[in-house]
Amino acid sequence: MAKKRLYPAIPRGNDQRQIESLTQIAEILIGASGNKLEKAVTYRELETLGITSLLVAAGVKR
Repeated sequence: MAKKRLYPAIPRGNDQRQIESLTQIAEILIGASGNKLEKAVTYRELETLGITSLLVAAGVKR
């Protein structure tokens, strides 16, 4: 079974389709569109949730 792409492919060339693809990828990563499970997580969000404290306690380096 083929793996579903999470983000659109960026077409070759220099045209509006590239800009649209990059815009769509950015919107997915900031959580403005698409599946909310695909949103990027920032270090600040991890810190707010206390996850970074757990990582430091576990010995994970920054």
